[in-house]
Amino acid sequence: MFEDVPTRRDDKLCFELKEKMCEMMRLTGRVTMRAHHTLCCFCGYGRTKYPDSLLAKIIEEMQRNPDFEIRTVAGLDDLCYSCPVCINNRCVGADGKMFPADMKKDIDVLHRLRLISGAVLPAGELFGMVAEKIPHVVDICGDNQVAEDGTLFTTCSPTDGHYEEALAQRFWE
Repeated sequence: MFEDVPTRRDDKLCFELKEKMCEMMRLTGRVTMRAHHTLCCFCGYGRTKYPDSLLAKIIEEMQRNPDFEIRTVAGLDDLCYSCPVCINNRCVGADGKMFPADMKKDIDVLHRLRLISGAVLPAGELFGMVAEKIPHVVDICGDNQVAEDGTLFTTCSPTDGHYEEALAQRFWE
């Protein structure tokens, strides 16, 4: 899948790639997703910041069809395919620091769920497992570094309460 992705990608191309992924997801009834991206679905659920993201499209598809299959992996996935910071099959976000941090997140999530990379589950079942076995994400998504102002620095916002709000809403049922 990733072999045909050009090194330099602008917003227009990324949008086209995202649309292609959405179409493939609808046609196949399946998506390959990094393990930690399941957590991102929770944190992004119901937020208006990224209503057209692939994460939102995966949730929509799962709500239409709870048996929609998710192949959970440690490493690049179908979402990375359309991401502007995935270059030469490697995430170069945050000056290249995201790749090892994201791999660790993937491994941590797979460990908590007692899954191996490549496991395929119905989306509703997978999200139910995440909700049951991962009640909070700060220990997975926080990198435990303290910023200059004394606050906990993270690559996303695991302490903002969005994950817990999504758990309470049980959107996967």
